[in-house]
Amino acid sequence: MIDVRLARPDEEADVLRLFEQPLGGAWQIATRFSHGLAPGLATLGERIAVVVAADDHGVLACGVRAVRPVWWGARATWLGYRALLRCHVRLPLLARHEVLARCQALLTADRREDELPWDLTAILETNRTARRLLERGLPGVPAYQRIATQVTQVLAARDLARHAVAGIRPAEAADFSAIAQLVAGGNGLRPRDAIEDATGWWVADHGAGPVGCVRLADPRATRCWEVVTVPRLPGWSAALIDCWRTLTHRAPLPRPGPLSAMFLHGLRAADPHHARALASAAARAALATGALRILHGWTMGDRLVPQLPGGDRLLSAWYALGSPVDGAGPFHQELVAL
Repeated sequence: MIDVRLARPDEEADVLRLFEQPLGGAWQIATRFSHGLAPGLATLGERIAVVVAADDHGVLACGVRAVRPVWWGARATWLGYRALLRCHVRLPLLARHEVLARCQALLTADRREDELPWDLTAILETNRTARRLLERGLPGVPAYQRIATQVTQVLAARDLARHAVAGIRPAEAADFSAIAQLVAGGNGLRPRDAIEDATGWWVADHGAGPVGCVRLADPRATRCWEVVTVPRLPGWSAALIDCWRTLTHRAPLPRPGPLSAMFLHGLRAADPHHARALASAAARAALATGALRILHGWTMGDRLVPQLPGGDRLLSAWYALGSPVDGAGPFHQELVAL
């Protein structure tokens, strides 16, 4: 018999093994929770619930729901975010739909009145099987309504760092209000996380005050990524591809082992030259810590977050689960913990 319930403390090792299982095809990347489950999940938000499906032999499936403070138009509210839905190979195929429905029901059983009536989740565009299945609808599973497309850009830090950084300086205490205004601008669904101070930020300032800002976010203290398997390529072929990727401003092919990456957070600049200079300053700081890749994201239709040239682009579909969503967009990328 399969029991669906909240995870117990003694099941952390089983849950971690499922969360850390490699995903992908020829390229397989696993998320590693460096200091345990709680610190790794804390980046997702608050009110974290971990649901498991288990039998007498251990955990067969698991998933997480967290809640994040957001603005929905002009309304301050809370948004549920679902992530890390995993299942063990021991879970029978015929039981997976029922287990998924029971897990989803339990994840939203304690939805509070101050939360939106729908949750957010993301699925890679390349995971066509899951997207088709969930978009079509399953008995007992909340409808997956596609609301946006997220673009995650993977940039080579060394290439990004080559751009000029004229007019870019570390933020000072006096820049706090300007940074808060730049980051909080725009409409739609956007984070409501408070900026406590100007520490760690850079600003673009050409004499009249900050006109752009960025902060480098380092997730490696709580979780990191590891390349588990890569396609088998002849040595000369991999070297040739790396040479081509360098010439086209892309990061080298990943090798098995830790994938060192940091995020651009709160990149705001109306002028693309300012955006590139801010990203360059952040990339130089990332290189100093040993990070070789920079991740930058936005959602299609979001004009608040500037785009950067070059790099590889990964597409994900954003879905709302629960009540139908209508009204304001866009959906700002920083709502999702990548």
